[in-house]
Amino acid sequence: MRPQSLETASISSGSSSPTRHSVSPTQRSVREDSTTSWKSSIRRIVSVLNLVPKEKSSFEKQQERKLREVDMYMNRPQICRLPLKSLTS
Repeated sequence: MRPQSLETASISSGSSSPTRHSVSPTQRSVREDSTTSWKSSIRRIVSVLNLVPKEKSSFEKQQERKLREVDMYMNRPQICRLPLKSLTS
């Protein structure tokens, strides 16, 4: 007899009537475990993809450069902000 559902039928050697055996709970947990491992592997893939830096457009690079230059200028001491030509010696 072929199994047609979650239950299987087998004929025992002592009797002519088939006995039914249900699927054990461990087989069900294997399916749940595979779902859990599938979800966790997707999470790992997504976290790795988040680590990869995305490429910036030329506009974003230019804006970042401007911000960096302004920060460098503002962090310098007052004397270093003046151009060299205007310094009196």
